[in-house]
Amino acid sequence: MGAHSASRVRAFARAAKLHGDTVGKTATQVLSELLAKQFTSHFSNGRTVISTSDGGGSTSFAFPEAMTPLDIVDLADSALNWLAAQPDPDNPTFTARPIRRLRVRFDNATL
Repeated sequence: MGAHSASRVRAFARAAKLHGDTVGKTATQVLSELLAKQFTSHFSNGRTVISTSDGGGSTSFAFPEAMTPLDIVDLADSALNWLAAQPDPDNPTFTARPIRRLRVRFDNATL
């Protein structure tokens, strides 16, 4: 698993879920297609653009300029692992874990 933050992985999985809802697929299927490289990538205005077409429809995603196609595949793999760890991968909970206990520390305080 790559060094992606949990919120970044959740956001990517959420985007896959939203896209999957529009095309009748699960987030796992969308991310699996990304990993299987059933897409084309090109650079436009310094950004990586991923395009895929299936069943007469097509979709394009633009990613931040710092992300390469390899980074995107690594993020998709992290999102798939995150989905697999969910109790219901087809309907995951995208909210962050609730804070159960706050611990106040004064040993790092400066005056």
